[in-house]
Amino acid sequence: MKTYSVEEAQNCLSELLAAAHLGDDILIHGNQGRAMKLLPTIIAQDKPLQAGSAKGLIRMAEDFDAPLAEFDDCRA
Repeated sequence: MKTYSVEEAQNCLSELLAAAHLGDDILIHGNQGRAMKLLPTIIAQDKPLQAGSAKGLIRMAEDFDAPLAEFDDCRA
């Protein structure tokens, strides 16, 4: 993991963002022992969601809607 001070990060922010986008771990340490980590985030999807695309991947338990024992005291 590459570590930079806030001042160093300000001077080469575009390079650090590009490196984080490629998967490098970038840690920026600030004042009072605090640190921030640059992580890439996906904002938009390449293809639209399609209904039914998760069919067969999700299973609901038979007792999904059964009362929970933890709430026995709450029932009147």
